[in-house]
Amino acid sequence: MFANFGGFDKKEYCMKTLLFFMGVGLTLNSLAGWEYDSTANTITDGSWVLNVRSVTGGLEIGKSDQSEDGFNAQNQGSGVLNLTDFYADTGFKIVSIKRNALRPANDSTIVLTSLIAPDVTSIGDHAFRDRKTLQDVTISPEVDGLGESAFYGCSALTNISPRTFNKITQVKTQLFYGCSALDGELSFPEAISLGSRSFYNTAVLDKISVSSKLEAIYSECL
Repeated sequence: MFANFGGFDKKEYCMKTLLFFMGVGLTLNSLAGWEYDSTANTITDGSWVLNVRSVTGGLEIGKSDQSEDGFNAQNQGSGVLNLTDFYADTGFKIVSIKRNALRPANDSTIVLTSLIAPDVTSIGDHAFRDRKTLQDVTISPEVDGLGESAFYGCSALTNISPRTFNKITQVKTQLFYGCSALDGELSFPEAISLGSRSFYNTAVLDKISVSSKLEAIYSECL
């Protein structure tokens, strides 16, 4: 039993101290940096847990096998996926996002609202397909690969950075299909072809600039 010494409640003091350190622990956890487990092939910041695999130049988000199921049971997180400090924290760069890697599975409850991945230069086919909660995407201005249907059905997507894709020579089929909230201007100064339905149902997109060397515009591009 705790005694009360001249108005000093030892039990209350101990409880407050415990709550204080619990609070500090929670704060530190929420501010935890990125960690890379090369044995489990996962990365985590204490909130997001994602599968990765080694590729040329760094790491790629996605399973190590060839499955195309999107998120698996190990992947979790919510809201903003911010990889800005990943290199500083781990010494590795996230340079690409694999085919279907961030596409929601049928039973997925994971909400992804924003991606900040400043070192990503390649996005695979269907990587964000039907990710209807995705609003903002920031990747490297050196991006040289945007896969087929990469942002298909991302109806809440309002902003993508960069807006000028200097290294994209082919705008793939259904790349921005159904990105009905995407506005402003997109520029592909080196694009020589626009894939079928690559900008289909993007009614509020103001302008699409392409190369004077454009050779092919496939069916129902817009």
